[in-house]
Amino acid sequence: MTTAGEGATVGVDPSQHEDRHDPGPTTAGPTATRNVLEPTGPLDPTRDRLDAQMEILRWRTVAGLVIGAAIMVLPMFGAHRLQIGAVILSAATASNMALFRRARRGGSVPSAVAIADLALACVVATIVPASYGVVVVILVSSAGLYVFWFGPRTVWRLMPFTAAALAAIGIRSGSNDWVPFFVAWCVTTTFSTIIFGHLARTLAAQRDRFDELVNGIDAAVWEAPGPAGPADFLSKHVVDLLGFERDQVLDPEFFLSRVHPEDRSVFVEGQQLVAGGQDVEVHFRVTDAWGRVRRLQNRVRVTLDGTGRVVRRRGIVVDETARWEAEATVRQYSDFVEGIPIALVVIQMTDPTDRSSFVLRAANPAANALADLDDRAIGHRVADLISVTDAFLDDMSDVVASGEPHDEPFVQLAGVDEIFSMRAVPLPDRCVGISLEDITKRARTAEAFRHQATHDALTGLPNRALLHERLTRALIEADRTGAPVGLLMVDLDQFKDVNDALGHEYGDALLREIARRMSDRLRNCDTIARLGGDEFAVLLTTDASVSGAEEVARRLNELATEPVQVGQYRLQVSASVGIALAPEHGNDAETLMRRADGAMYDAKQAGGGHVVYCAAQELAAVKRLELLADLRGDSFGEQMEVHFQPRVQLSSGATVGIEALVRWRHPRHGLLAPAEFIELAEVSGAIRGITQAVTSRTWDALTELERHGIRSASVNLSTRNLFDPAWVEWMCEMAETRGIGEGRLWMELTEGQLMDDPRQSTEVIERLHRIGIRFSIDDFGSGASSLAMIRDLPVDEVKIDRRFVDELLDGDDRITRSIVDLAHHLGLSVTAEGVADPRLIETLRSIGCDTVQGFALARPMPLDELRTHLVREQAEGLEDARYRPVT
Repeated sequence: MTTAGEGATVGVDPSQHEDRHDPGPTTAGPTATRNVLEPTGPLDPTRDRLDAQMEILRWRTVAGLVIGAAIMVLPMFGAHRLQIGAVILSAATASNMALFRRARRGGSVPSAVAIADLALACVVATIVPASYGVVVVILVSSAGLYVFWFGPRTVWRLMPFTAAALAAIGIRSGSNDWVPFFVAWCVTTTFSTIIFGHLARTLAAQRDRFDELVNGIDAAVWEAPGPAGPADFLSKHVVDLLGFERDQVLDPEFFLSRVHPEDRSVFVEGQQLVAGGQDVEVHFRVTDAWGRVRRLQNRVRVTLDGTGRVVRRRGIVVDETARWEAEATVRQYSDFVEGIPIALVVIQMTDPTDRSSFVLRAANPAANALADLDDRAIGHRVADLISVTDAFLDDMSDVVASGEPHDEPFVQLAGVDEIFSMRAVPLPDRCVGISLEDITKRARTAEAFRHQATHDALTGLPNRALLHERLTRALIEADRTGAPVGLLMVDLDQFKDVNDALGHEYGDALLREIARRMSDRLRNCDTIARLGGDEFAVLLTTDASVSGAEEVARRLNELATEPVQVGQYRLQVSASVGIALAPEHGNDAETLMRRADGAMYDAKQAGGGHVVYCAAQELAAVKRLELLADLRGDSFGEQMEVHFQPRVQLSSGATVGIEALVRWRHPRHGLLAPAEFIELAEVSGAIRGITQAVTSRTWDALTELERHGIRSASVNLSTRNLFDPAWVEWMCEMAETRGIGEGRLWMELTEGQLMDDPRQSTEVIERLHRIGIRFSIDDFGSGASSLAMIRDLPVDEVKIDRRFVDELLDGDDRITRSIVDLAHHLGLSVTAEGVADPRLIETLRSIGCDTVQGFALARPMPLDELRTHLVREQAEGLEDARYRPVT
């Protein structure tokens, strides 16, 4: 803090309080301090006029007393001088007292006072002609007073009347002595009015200029007499600082109470130094009327007399709150820049035509540490301080030329391992501000996340998203070069068995080993990806012909079928591979993946190996999807039909049973056999509803056909029905509510279905067997069931697979005869199905088969046709109808 002049420094260090006290709003309100060192009232033109009027009235009172006393004393005023003097004294005193009261109430002295004074003077001159000269002298002196009091215009207006009165008085006196006095009055009054009028206008202009100057600056100016005490002048601006009432500010104790407690000692010390004759500059805080803390600066100069005593004090008070806040902001910003771990530098292009002319203008500690610089580097060329590329200099030149920021998300400096994010922004004077933020951890984390998002966590192979991205790029490149692209979809067969039997831990180990083999042995493949579960994909851009893709597929099958040792288990799976090639089979990633997946599904349906896509496969796949959607529709139940195929007893030739076969009368595809939609029903979960509907309709048909000799009806079951507790409960409830008798309703299961889970199959079959439902093993001989299982299962019948029945036409009855003999020894009945040739009937009867069914006897037919068939059979006689095919 510096002094204003040679006085001592008095102030408050900004660092002492900037964190402990809120500096308050940066913009001063409509008020501020009235007083700094000594509270006083503000400078007011009205107050100035009042003071001037009071001063003039005081002198007028003195003049009235002097004139009255002189008249009473001087003999020239005649014998009645005492009375005249007393009247003048009384009138002057009374009028002045009235004018004093008027002025104190804020009123102005009326111009009528001048008229009264002139009239009184003229009366005195008329009564005492000898006083003519004295009256003229008094009127001349009064003219100057009236100019300052009422203005020259009022004086000019009164002069004609006054001149006329004086001339009349002089003429009346009958003496010529009045003429010199009259002429002197006219000349003197005229000149005094002109001179004093000009002087009054000049003084008023100077005062207005002074008021505008003092009150127009953004500071409060004050002046006070002596070494201490209140100010006798204070500019208007001081009332715009604090917002207190005038009476409050005039109270020194009140103002001191508004000074911040920590600054009061400084405030008082400043007053003491001023009283000792020193110029001071004091900084302190005050609390305004709104509770805001304002920071004020008071600069005081003192005027000394010859003895060194203070005779005058002058000061200026400045509100420096905004400056303090700005400096605090700058300090905070500076501290932030200095402490931030981001490298910040400012460089300047000194020569607009030379891109290498960038010099260093500023650098924070982080930048100095990064580039191993110090303060001596300021002003040196950047190219001389660190290694920079031409591309960097070009980019910085572009920032200067274009005025647009430049961003580089990933930057590495020579000799520095860290990764930075750079942003360059244009600054004035061809300068560029550069920030370098260390994003090494973030970049590596992002790379890890990106790897996680694009790679399979279990095998480390690319995932579906990355495969799609690379396949898309490969197809774009192939469209440009004309080179083919191949995509192989791979599904591991028997993998589900491993997971179900041993758990996911063994399944995961198997997948990791298969992925490792694929990565090691298929090195000429661009991408090997795991799509999820047991599905993989291989992208080919090298030798992506049909033969090349098939060779890769064969190698995939080979490595998949090699046993994998996981713990104590030796696991083995196989692979189904679908192949699709671009551009033959598609030009976009989605199409190629869909068609390769369809080919893989066909390979899986064929039992493994590989399949190259063809259009017919896609049509079949589209049909499957369409049927799958329609299965879930509301109209499927109305479109489902149940057809019945008669079963004939060979011993009697009579139709004794029927087999229910479901059909789907599709609105677009016509009548569909079970093979076309049952598997889809199992996948979609619709199989339960289908089986329930077929069973219910079959029971209704059996009830109706009993009068035609039909003793039993059979329904084909799905494995999912056996493993569906809800269907089992429904079956038990139906048997109870409808009163199904023993042996009337039969359920057919294949050997493969029984072998899926023999234990659970046995439990369900035994439960249903107890409520009267009988079971047949369908397609017997085509599966892998054991004789022990057939013996232990509560089944009642076997149905010989049609392949063995057809062998009878070639004279080979060994398998069929063996099945019949085995079944009979186990107490089971035997039905031959698929009997399409009438010649087989006698052969089957001869080897002991119990019942037969097939096209040689009757095709599956709706209930109405079956009813007709049975009626015709009974009407024509058994011998004629038993072997005649029905179409």
